[in-house]
Order: sequence, then structure tokens, then C-alpha cells
Amino acid sequence: MLLAKLFITVTILAASAGAFCGTALGQSSDVNFPTPVRSNEISGVVRARDIGDPRLTQYYYAFDGGQGDIFINVTSKNLTADIDVYVAEGLKPLTKMVIYPESGLSETGRLIYLRKPENLILRVEGRAQGDEAATFQIKFAGSFIAKAGISQGPDKPETVEPLSGAIKVNSVGTILESIPPEVPVSKPAYTGNPRGGSEEGKNEKPVYTPERTKPEVVVSTTVDEPAKVIGPPKKAAGAGAPGLGGSNSGSQPAANTPKKAPVVLEKKADPVANFRLVIVLRDGSSIEHPMPDVLRFAVERGQLIVTTKDGSITRYSMQDVARISVQ
Repeated sequence: MLLAKLFITVTILAASAGAFCGTALGQSSDVNFPTPVRSNEISGVVRARDIGDPRLTQYYYAFDGGQGDIFINVTSKNLTADIDVYVAEGLKPLTKMVIYPESGLSETGRLIYLRKPENLILRVEGRAQGDEAATFQIKFAGSFIAKAGISQGPDKPETVEPLSGAIKVNSVGTILESIPPEVPVSKPAYTGNPRGGSEEGKNEKPVYTPERTKPEVVVSTTVDEPAKVIGPPKKAAGAGAPGLGGSNSGSQPAANTPKKAPVVLEKKADPVANFRLVIVLRDGSSIEHPMPDVLRFAVERGQLIVTTKDGSITRYSMQDVARISVQ
């Protein structure tokens, strides 16, 4: 009861004083490089794992605490997790909160007393229940001290729907084949007799010709007409030299043979000529690679590896990558 009153009092004081209103930038899964908490509120999403995947998602956040009481309030949905708070030096545990999924929102809280100012680390370790992503929101009050930096305002939890044209990967980083959306085929309206015959064909089903939805490759097969064969004028029998049977002793011109025109094949357009591999980093910068120059790209051992056709290999740490897409 006393703890509940303390939470209500601290919440009212924080709202009236215009306390911090932002949240932490990004979510780090490395305890050596935790995400700095720059406001009194953080939120995040824990994506669902594949069936049979026992791994847990881990997020680490760093903040400071002054001498006195720190109030921590956690609201979650569809989340099974342990939330721990450590002293950064030596990772000395201070408190643990066990979260179980409920039908709606689940809420819990803790109070930590510090005898002296400390650098603290908060860890969220858990997984989503079922196939839907889990969400959590953590609020701080009391002697909580945000890390120095510019607050970016309230952060919205990352969306779980894939972006249009984005690369889909499973839990182990394997790129999944994307299925293109179906293109609706327009059908011409029925305008009477489908076969253009007499009135007897009214009850026959119309014949529809679906429109082509794929580009065609036109091959020229034009061939010139064969030229006419023109021979020497015929002579009467006996007009030639004796013993030759009246035939022409001179050589006849060779008949003109038909010539074929060269077959011209239209060059097939590269299907990825207008696409780019866009890598957006967490610091806001983006890197683009033309897809015709990219031989392959994959996620291996926590790194995004991009190999181009000229033989160069570029590696990016997945901790620095915010989004990968093909546009």
C-alpha cells in the first residue's frame, strides 16, 4: 500500500514538473555497449521466435542513479521475461522483476535505494508468447538520472509489419523468398454474342482473353522473299555445236539464292537495374549499393556482409544497422 502511494506521488510530481518525456534510442543486445537512456521512459518490442527456437531476446540499457530511491514501473503485453538491474561496475545485481503474460496489460514495479551515486544497467531478457510480438514500457522516477545527450522526444515502439519491398529473414538470419503480390486481370464486359455469329450463340459462354502482365521479348524473324531464277534464253534443237545435243556450250549464270535477314534479338532488360540495396544506420546515415553491382548480401555472426561483383567485401555490425531494404 505504501509503495503504491509512493508511485502515485512521484508520478504526479514528475508530471507537474515537466519531467523528461523522451525514450532511449535503439535497443542494444550487447552488455558491453548498452543503449543510453536519455529520458525517464523507454519502450521496445520483442519479436516472436520460430517454433522450436529456444533463444531469448536480450536488451541492455544504461542510466545513472543518484543517492536515494529510484522507482521503476514496467508495463508489458504478451511478454515472458526477467527484468534485472545491475551496478555497471562488476554487474552486481540490485533487483529482479519476473514478468508473466496475461490476457491484457501486465504491470509491476520496484523501488531501489542507493547509498551513493552509481552507474546502472537494466537488462530485459525474455521472449514473446505465441506468434505475436510482445511490447514493454519502462518508466523511471525518483533519483533516476538520464544519460547526457539530446532527447529525441517520445519513441514509438518499432513496428512488426515488414516494409514494402524489404528483405525478410528468419530468426537465424536466412533470407526468405518474397512472394510478389498477385496482379488482378481485367476482363472485358460481355457485349452480346461472343462469337459474332447468329442469334443462336447468345447462350454460349463468352470467351475471355486475359491481358498479358509480363513484358514480352520480340524476336525479328523477317526473311526476304526468294529472288526469281533467270536463265539463258532457250534455243531451238540443233542450234548448238555438233555433238552437244543443241545445248548452250557457254556456262550459265548461277541462280540467285534467297538471303535471310539477320535475326535481331532485343536485349532483355535487367530486372534489378532500377533497384538499390539501402542500409540505414542507427546514427541516421544511409548507404546505397546498386543491385546490379551486388553479388550477394547476408547476415553472418552478427555482421551484414555485402559482396559486390568487382570482388570488394563490406562488413557492417548489426548493432549499427537500423534497417535493410531493397528499393
